Parts: sequence; structure tokens; C-alpha cells
Amino acid sequence: EGHELPASVPYRNHVAQARLGVSIEAHETFFRDLLG
Repeated sequence: EGHELPASVPYRNHVAQARLGVSIEAHETFFRDLLG
């Protein structure tokens, strides 16, 4: 069976997230947890 795509997110949300200035450590922690 095919998988459903998640609902689209407005581009302005991506821009806002990028401008919030999440630290490198937060990104590393997120992806480390995500990828195992």
C-alpha cells in the first residue's frame, strides 16, 4: 500500500523556523535521536 504524505506546511513556517536561530547543538541532538 502507498503511504500518505503529511499535510503541507506553509512556506512562512519554514522561514520563521530558520530565522529563530536554532543552535547547532539542537540540530545535532535532533538528528542524532532521529537517525539513531
